[in-house]
Amino acid sequence: MASYRSRIDIEPLRASTGRPDVEAERALAALCEVASNISGCPLAAISLVDSDREHFVTGVGLDALAHPRKNPFCAYTLTNRGRTFVVGNAAKDERFRASAWVRHDPNIRFYAGLLLETGAENGAAILCVMDTRPRRLSAAALSVLQRLAETASGILKLRQQANRSPKSRPVPAAPTMKSAALVGRASQAPETKDRPAPRPRAARAQISRALSDGEFVPFYQPTVELKWGRTVGFEVLARWKHPTRGLLAPKDFNQAISDRSLTPLLTRAMLNSALKDYAVWRAQGLAPGRLAINVTSADLMNKRFADEISKALDMYRFNPRDLVVEATEGIAMGAPEGQIHKSLSELRSQGIHIALDDFGTGFASLQHLRNWPIDGLKLDRGFVRNCLSNKEDQIIIRGIVQMCRALRLSIVAEGIETNAQYLFLANVGCDYGQGFYFSKPIPAANVPNLLNGAFASSADLMPKAVKIP
Repeated sequence: MASYRSRIDIEPLRASTGRPDVEAERALAALCEVASNISGCPLAAISLVDSDREHFVTGVGLDALAHPRKNPFCAYTLTNRGRTFVVGNAAKDERFRASAWVRHDPNIRFYAGLLLETGAENGAAILCVMDTRPRRLSAAALSVLQRLAETASGILKLRQQANRSPKSRPVPAAPTMKSAALVGRASQAPETKDRPAPRPRAARAQISRALSDGEFVPFYQPTVELKWGRTVGFEVLARWKHPTRGLLAPKDFNQAISDRSLTPLLTRAMLNSALKDYAVWRAQGLAPGRLAINVTSADLMNKRFADEISKALDMYRFNPRDLVVEATEGIAMGAPEGQIHKSLSELRSQGIHIALDDFGTGFASLQHLRNWPIDGLKLDRGFVRNCLSNKEDQIIIRGIVQMCRALRLSIVAEGIETNAQYLFLANVGCDYGQGFYFSKPIPAANVPNLLNGAFASSADLMPKAVKIP
């Protein structure tokens, strides 16, 4: 995903200092990615409208563009307060077929826009999704878009209130989306020095160079079978060996690497590095188990992605059944007839295991679990964090485990940090786990020691007095 900051002084996106509000921008950027995945549209944006023009401040699949307010899509959306304005095929609609946006690049055919409440006296904001082909959105997708619009409105209103107050106020969190899931979780990454982040365009240029120079390296976090406390695989996570700043955690480059032109390059680099490491470990007589790799919507929108994965596995003689492709819950909310669904189906037909990551943070339903090519779920760490003290989380976890058993899906709990959490999750029947309790993400050189038991034995990791179902 590509995020772009507005160059016009629109108050809701400015902190009390008058500078652009980075947290608000990141939250809105995440909302756009969710909107794109849910609708199945490759283009999504939030735009701010003043008396002169409309400007896209953040979006998916769009360059930063400013165009006159008389753009008919914008004008009609502004008159549809409280409702989603939808155009199924702009090329056949008399209101829009003469528009430059329809006749020329980006050749818009489908448009759905919602007016946002900003709390500002002047100007307006719009959340929209677009496609270069005609389409229809389901009632469920339209409902979720309305919920996203409400969240975006809340962010803008809160920012507006903060601007009027001498004290800053926090921006509400956007729906969790792993824009570039390969980088892993910031909460479990090595600490780095707190330095000002470079501007998005400069950061993307730096990362493009770093990818070319091989500065991104794989770290590995083990997946443990909870019943026996044994390592059954590893998830590969990217780290950046910066030439001057040292080893950088995801929080230091996540915004820039979310650019859709860069994420496929990172996916390819991490997969090739991991396959090479696995070949070395197996030649040493080790059994590292399954390899899990995170992919993004940009990867899955590539029609050749499944073939590229297959060729990489053949090159390293890697059994497809030993590969796990992890996609976020938001990705699986796309159109079932779309390219993302097709790519996942092609991967699964090769024998590759498909897992739905960060389950519980998005909008997936039982219908999606039944209709999408999914073999397992990864329970979001937010449920695990409070599983000992929050009865509601305990009920949810038990329900998800029972659902997985009924649907014959495997389940991995993320973020296990204590023996007590391990005890609870093993007792309720969770299959696998990840977290600091077992190991932080480690470099490839340390994996043989972990597999040989240098870090902890299975007996050390087994929960005390656990009753296995």
